[in-house]
Amino acid sequence: MNINPVMNIDSIPVLQRSYLLGLYLTDGALIKGRGRARTVSYSFQKNEEEIADNVAAILRQGDLRPSVLRREKWNYVAVQAHCVNLEQFFPDKQSMAREDDTRKEFFEKNNLQTVENGVAFCAGLLDGDGCCKVYMLRGKKGMGFGGVDTTWIFQQAEKSGFLVDWFQRFVDSLSPDSTHVHYSRQNNSYSRTRMINVFINGKGREALLRRRIDRWSWKVRKFMESLSAMLKERDMQKAQWVERVRHQGMKLQEVADLLSVSRDALYSSYRHGGMRAELVREAGGVGFLVIPRDEVDRLKARH
Repeated sequence: MNINPVMNIDSIPVLQRSYLLGLYLTDGALIKGRGRARTVSYSFQKNEEEIADNVAAILRQGDLRPSVLRREKWNYVAVQAHCVNLEQFFPDKQSMAREDDTRKEFFEKNNLQTVENGVAFCAGLLDGDGCCKVYMLRGKKGMGFGGVDTTWIFQQAEKSGFLVDWFQRFVDSLSPDSTHVHYSRQNNSYSRTRMINVFINGKGREALLRRRIDRWSWKVRKFMESLSAMLKERDMQKAQWVERVRHQGMKLQEVADLLSVSRDALYSSYRHGGMRAELVREAGGVGFLVIPRDEVDRLKARH
């Protein structure tokens, strides 16, 4: 392991320090060695290599020489740095969980109540134990094209519930009533502890995005990219579907408006064989009756 005796904390920009601390409290550990030696270690999944490389780059700014350990077999990446004064910057996590005074001192010392530092700290928490999901909603009867739904989740064990409390209070300060806390009903399968989930709704997400949390959080950036790609795909599918409908004919409601008759009357005619129509389904699963153009001309002549 590369050894450097002293970490120069002041050479790391304040916002990057805040991000590093949030990530440490969720995915980091302080390991005691011989004498005063300490090792700070961050562990990530294989698909989070960009986070690991970013952590290593920040630690280098503190005059450390971190090692990036890539373990393909176990599907994880670790970042480790070794020196004698890490405890001046990285708090003892067990003391943080037990002692209110330690927590209060930590948040005040690192000035995490300010918006800029707090957003960077939130980004570290999300990159450590957060989750940003985006998925397509299927269309429902009576609704238009299938939409897109999103959710951000920050999860902690009850023993680290103080992080959840801080996270909720901070986001609420940016956008009142923007989050809510939910205690999961099942125990965590690995640690066998009850977990706390914070679901960040639209207002909370907008408040964090307005303050550019995506500058710091890799997961949020990937989320925004996925969301943009999904919206683009949805719009493309919708355009293809609209073009298909236009090519084949007119929708039932459009013909009803054209002929100044009720939609129900036209549908009844279709059900009893008095009108030709085809059921066309859009990507979201919703179906529409489309009347071929020659059939529209025939109906116009009759009316």
